[in-house]
Amino acid sequence: MKRCSKPMKYLLLIVFLISPVWVFGIAWDGSVGDNRWDSGLNWVGDAVPPAGADVEFPIDANIISSNVVPTIGILTISAGANVSLVLSNPLGLTMTTTSIDGSLTTSVQDLDAGDVILAGISSINTTGQNFDATSISGGSDFTLTSGAGIVNITGAIGTVPLGDFTIVTSGGITTNSTINATSVDLTSAGNVSLGGAVTVPGGFTSAGVTFTSLGLDSSGGLGGISINHTGNVTLNGPVVSDSGDVTLNSDGILTLNQSVSSTSGALDFTSVGITNVGADTTTGGTGSVTYNDNVTLTASVNVNSTGTGDVDFLGTLNGTTASVED
Repeated sequence: MKRCSKPMKYLLLIVFLISPVWVFGIAWDGSVGDNRWDSGLNWVGDAVPPAGADVEFPIDANIISSNVVPTIGILTISAGANVSLVLSNPLGLTMTTTSIDGSLTTSVQDLDAGDVILAGISSINTTGQNFDATSISGGSDFTLTSGAGIVNITGAIGTVPLGDFTIVTSGGITTNSTINATSVDLTSAGNVSLGGAVTVPGGFTSAGVTFTSLGLDSSGGLGGISINHTGNVTLNGPVVSDSGDVTLNSDGILTLNQSVSSTSGALDFTSVGITNVGADTTTGGTGSVTYNDNVTLTASVNVNSTGTGDVDFLGTLNGTTASVED
């Protein structure tokens, strides 16, 4: 039996270690220069990735093609690469995992990113319709810009807390689990529905049409909580801050089904329709509590400013008698 010489074994080892095909999947090198996904010579190994293959972009890429495979295993964007997929037909694109340290821009109709893993400050910009993800994890800043469909994230966001998390969409936003980030900034032309508790010591802001939440907590930091929506705003979980102000504005009906509290920040509530209050609203320090419009009490509640701040009802007060302390 012949044996490999030591130089040959070392050569094989070096090839194995440096080849992106072995390490991350089939890697783009763009050597043809025509920016086409379906040009085999643009890939390490000179073959187009088959459907379901793992694919890596270690360099910038601006791909124009109608023949991108509809499914990818693990999509890796590494080393701060900026990748653009401009498709001449509105295919959907599905990944099991998107590992990203850079940016991804797509024009696909529907983008399913699977489990999004942040390896650095990253962004995804899709000009199509719907964006779906199973989860988002990693300790970096992340910006998602989406088209007119729904942003839908089914699992946890920030099992390791994200940095600054931003979504800008022409559609709506739906999350079905917890969000854990330094801060969250949501801008939507549609409805925002948060199906899990949100923990954001750096602060939370949201703008859109209707808004529902199972809890917002900016305690542990200086951030406040600001909701400014044109439709009904419904809070089905506690809203908590430390020194940050809590400002809840609705051009429809504002409904507080759980307590709103701050250690020393101001609490300010505005609704063009009515404000339904079913739980306590309390603050301390120099914080004040202000209801700017008509209020209906749906339960016996305490409205309490334990420090030097005032408690003000600037509209009518109906329903169950309130206990007001300031």
